[in-house]
Amino acid sequence: IAMAVAQALTSGAQALSRGRQPAIDVLVYDRAEQEARARLDRARHASGEMSGAAAGAADEVLGALLLNGRGWATETRRLCEETLRIKEGLLGPNHADLAPSLINLGDVLTAAAEYDRAIEVLHRAVGVLELAGDPPTMALAEALDHLGAGLTWAGQNDAPFPALERSLRMKEGAAAAAAAVGLGR
Repeated sequence: IAMAVAQALTSGAQALSRGRQPAIDVLVYDRAEQEARARLDRARHASGEMSGAAAGAADEVLGALLLNGRGWATETRRLCEETLRIKEGLLGPNHADLAPSLINLGDVLTAAAEYDRAIEVLHRAVGVLELAGDPPTMALAEALDHLGAGLTWAGQNDAPFPALERSLRMKEGAAAAAAAVGLGR
């Protein structure tokens, strides 16, 4: 039991450090997955299997599967690739709304130790967000965090630093702007 709790806490800390905003308490990942699957079922029923609503809900399921440590599973990869295909069909290959699906696929590939492909997909996630224009967003900072993590897992020692430093600068800038607004500047 102690090992399971330690693993859950570690997974939760990793999820938070990756910028995820799960309404997930560290010890209730399974429930979060069940709730995400229920939202996916409702979206598919209401809007159809190939709808944007279903693809968005599938991204939520994928986030829960990754947090549950199921990134390596065949079902996770299948759902991830299917979700990306649906979104690309609806949005085209360079739309910023592809980023969550690309990040999920990058994380799945990292979990499967397919580092070269993971890094390629995570670079694409960064790219579609950069194409979306200025100013840089927290979504871009999150994509950079995932890219840095993928590069780290791939053992590319110094390669993660530029992505992670850029992400940090973006987050610091956002925090400073929020503080300025809060202080009425």
